[in-house]
Amino acid sequence: MAVSHGNNYRRESKQWYLGSNVCLLFGLLFLSMITQTEGTVCSYCGKDFVVLGRHVWRCKARVTSDAFTASPKAASDAGQERSNSVVFPELSFASLNNEHDQEAFAADHHLETDDHDLLHAECHCGKKCKSFKGLQAHRKHCPINANLDLNLLFAQDSDPPMPPGQARAVDSVENEETQCLDNSFQRIPVKPGLKLPKTPIGWDNANEYFRANLNISNEITDINTEISSLQDMIYTYFKSNFGTYNNEDDSISEGSIFQQKYNHLSRRQLKYHLSELKKLQCNEATQEIRYISKLLRVKYSKRTHRILSEKTHDERIQENFWKYCKEIFEDENTILPDFDKETCTSFFRVHLKANSGKGNVEIPQWMKKFDRPTKHFNIAAPSYREVTNIIKKMKPGSSACPFDQISIIILKRCPFLRTALHRILVYCWEGNVVPRIWKHGFTILIHKKDSPQDPSNFRPITLQPVFGKVFTSIIRNRIYSFLMDNKYIETKIQKGFWEEVSGTIEHTELLTHIINHARNNKRHLIVTLLDLKNAFGEVDHQLLSTVLEHHHVPTTVTELIKNLYDNYTISVGTESFITNPILVGKGVLQGDCLSPLLFNMCVNTLIKCIEDERVQCIGYSYCEYLRPRHWFQFADDTALVTTSEEDNQALLDVFTKWCRWAGFQVRVNKCSTFGIKHNGKKATQFKPYLKVNNQMIPQVEINESFQYLGKQFNYKMDTVVIEQELEYDLLEYLEKINRLPLHPRNKILIITKYVYSKLRWRLSIYRLSQTWVEQHLDNKIISYIKRWLHFHKGANMTHLKLASSKLGVGLQLASDVYRYCKLSIRKILSKSINNDMRCLFNLTKFNNVQTDCLIYNNDNPRSALKQQIENTVVEHLSTLKEQNTIMKHARQVASPKHITMWDNICRQMPKNIFVFARRALIYSLPNNSNLYRWGKSDNPSCELCYSNKQTQLHMLSACPVSADEGRYTWRHDSILYTLLHYVSQLRKYGFRIYADLDNFDNPNEFFHSFRPDIVLIKDDRIFILELTCCFETNSEKSRNLKISKYRDIQNDCKKRFRHWRKIFVEFTTLGLVTKHIDDLYSVFKNTNINYKRMIEKCMEVAMRASFYIYVRRNKQWTSPPILKFY
Repeated sequence: MAVSHGNNYRRESKQWYLGSNVCLLFGLLFLSMITQTEGTVCSYCGKDFVVLGRHVWRCKARVTSDAFTASPKAASDAGQERSNSVVFPELSFASLNNEHDQEAFAADHHLETDDHDLLHAECHCGKKCKSFKGLQAHRKHCPINANLDLNLLFAQDSDPPMPPGQARAVDSVENEETQCLDNSFQRIPVKPGLKLPKTPIGWDNANEYFRANLNISNEITDINTEISSLQDMIYTYFKSNFGTYNNEDDSISEGSIFQQKYNHLSRRQLKYHLSELKKLQCNEATQEIRYISKLLRVKYSKRTHRILSEKTHDERIQENFWKYCKEIFEDENTILPDFDKETCTSFFRVHLKANSGKGNVEIPQWMKKFDRPTKHFNIAAPSYREVTNIIKKMKPGSSACPFDQISIIILKRCPFLRTALHRILVYCWEGNVVPRIWKHGFTILIHKKDSPQDPSNFRPITLQPVFGKVFTSIIRNRIYSFLMDNKYIETKIQKGFWEEVSGTIEHTELLTHIINHARNNKRHLIVTLLDLKNAFGEVDHQLLSTVLEHHHVPTTVTELIKNLYDNYTISVGTESFITNPILVGKGVLQGDCLSPLLFNMCVNTLIKCIEDERVQCIGYSYCEYLRPRHWFQFADDTALVTTSEEDNQALLDVFTKWCRWAGFQVRVNKCSTFGIKHNGKKATQFKPYLKVNNQMIPQVEINESFQYLGKQFNYKMDTVVIEQELEYDLLEYLEKINRLPLHPRNKILIITKYVYSKLRWRLSIYRLSQTWVEQHLDNKIISYIKRWLHFHKGANMTHLKLASSKLGVGLQLASDVYRYCKLSIRKILSKSINNDMRCLFNLTKFNNVQTDCLIYNNDNPRSALKQQIENTVVEHLSTLKEQNTIMKHARQVASPKHITMWDNICRQMPKNIFVFARRALIYSLPNNSNLYRWGKSDNPSCELCYSNKQTQLHMLSACPVSADEGRYTWRHDSILYTLLHYVSQLRKYGFRIYADLDNFDNPNEFFHSFRPDIVLIKDDRIFILELTCCFETNSEKSRNLKISKYRDIQNDCKKRFRHWRKIFVEFTTLGLVTKHIDDLYSVFKNTNINYKRMIEKCMEVAMRASFYIYVRRNKQWTSPPILKFY
């Protein structure tokens, strides 16, 4: 037994020895293989590794790559699932290098492996955990995980895992749809918006930077690389020097959702929310966690000043007026898409898919052909001037494409960039190429109507790269000039998107006249409105080529447009997702400057057929010397006008035939037909019977309305419904403004600039009564303004319509806006390029006599109307005995420059002082005299002296008790102290200063009995400055008294001076200054002292001091310190 045990031991030892040698041999062979090979290279940072292993997760270059900087996809609804893993779409299970990486990938993505013993959870640092619960505990203290930015760990398409079968099905569909796309379009990161310079120096520096760093002398070899490098240089410069707008800044901004959610919570509640958010460990909670943490630091801090930015409403409206109005009035009504990314992608893939089986489109025999062009197409390369003119005409407020974030403002302010762009455009034009980078747009969705869950209820607007927009603008201008020069464009019937043609106004005015003419003359009339289904989106690209050739556009330009739409893609973006690129197989893009022209050219093939005289004769004749009108066209909006149902049906058949050829679909349920017929002694409305594609067109009900180009039409052509809408909308705006914590001047500004902009269209196209506008709209506005300015009910508001240089605020009432709108309409008709519109102007002149007189008698009718309104106001004010007294006198003694200065100071005052000044101008302060007049008081006497009525003059400048208490002296000394603050700076120019105030040398050492306010002495020259603070109507009287008083001051002087100068300055109780203040400018003429600021501050002090005297009018005087506002 012992021997056998020993043999077994030796046998096992030998086996172990052989086994260990074999392992050692294989290990040496493996090391030799490793040393002889190059290893594995990381595709992100380029470093060599034996195996990637942990480096897959820890590579900084990979984390900060473009694929990770895209906007994150919304996480899964289940919080536990989304906190367990981070999805990297570009990393697949099969692409990992070794078994270790496959195990980690399976654990982080809930995948099953063949060996269940290998299933584990692994952190980004490489540490393996037994379970996901352990992984969560480890990540709380992991330094690698803490340093990773959550925003960079999510790719753009980080969708939650889906079942393998479903994933394969989706991938197959995506591959089928995108197999024709270039790989570079598969993932394009969205960049944050750029902040731009706000000073001319900043723009000059930017232009010089591009001049120094851009080399435009080299020949272009790769146009896509050239454009990409130029875009990157522009974006990098402005990003590094001025920054970007990112989500982090927006989340902390005033009025954000986080403030509304957390600012009112206690510290304990904030801590609870913070801990719950940290447990989620998801990307969406990052900004929220940062905000709560910052808010907690503020609440624990002992500092009392605001750390978070909380601007007042007045500060926000001063910073950006239109942005503020949009946030207040429009954000509540903004409807966002309520569907997911998959629904959006599927809809637009079907929506933009090319029509299957449709080949080349040929021009049919029945379609009228265009004559040969008499003027040739300009095929020369675009000049620098042409590029510059296009850039200057482009709107600076247009949105930048998120793929490049280069605003047109940059090209407007940097001339050298225009030179670089011109070089690129010339290359593209001469080479007849469209760069690939210009063939991808970012589409936003704007809600039209109905449910937000249906993508078809949103209008897609495509934002294109700015360089591409300039290029397509050149193509558009060249084609438009060619069409106009050869008279291929018809502007009498088709009025959509043509330059110098106000199509909506001309069409609606003529259709209104036709309906009124038919009703008044008891004639038959049939009006049919037609609607095309997705008109711009259904234009076949083969049709575009055919239409361009039909209009004799050169082949090179046709091929250029064909190249533009070939493999063009869009990415649809909302606040929650951005789709992958979707191929545009058909349609012209809304938002592209070339699309309206291309669509109009398609419709122009129809217009050319129906403009024949034999077809026009079936229309409605409203004038003896004009041809009948049978067709209205504005882009895709069509209206047919005839005198019988048969003729209207004939036009419908022509339209249907053209739609079949062009590939458009008539949406019958959106069409409508309206009829007027002669029934015995009067005309009545009836329901015509018409069909399109064997479907009956919906009929307009009796006494109901139909809408064309935004205007409501009915049989009576009354405006009852519109009047109700105007009253309701105006009242709703006024109530919202009334609830805002705004200064009264800003409330009036919102009415003048914003509210009228929302009502101006309806005031333009509808014929309202001037009396109705004054009684129903003006009265509502006046009542609210009186409430904001605290005017009494009988106060006259007319003076507010004057300009600020005439003591008004530039207020416009609705009746004034209505007059301007009517003037604009009449001017459009009189200056129209179409003879029909000018004839319509003459036909309707008897109803617009006053407005037409302004057009006939003035080169600038708008300025003439403005002057006419102002003269009416001044004439009306002249009839007021009391409320016009101060303003009339102030306009006589003060210059417009100083009145404007006073108005600016008044606008900057707090609400109570602003209201005080405005009420005092028209004697509307609630002193005892006025209260007695209004029936609010039983005694009009002053409560200080009890001997006189407490009028405004008595209260602010004539009460003997107030004078004895030093109230008026305190106001005088406050103004004098402010004046001396600037006058004392004359010491450095050699002046000696004496003043009748403490802390200054007294003028008594020069005079025996006189004591002027200020004495300035330099060499043998002496300046006497005497300040007077008087009531507004007593300024000239007070000045004359001062002149008389100091007439013999030279004889009272103790010393001899060769040159004497006496300067008298008058400030009124409300801060107005007389025009004699210019005499003081001679003293400050050759100095660096801010003379304008000195006057402004004296005005402010006078206004504030008078307000305090008014507040204490019935109270004991407290002897306040001198006001000091420098």
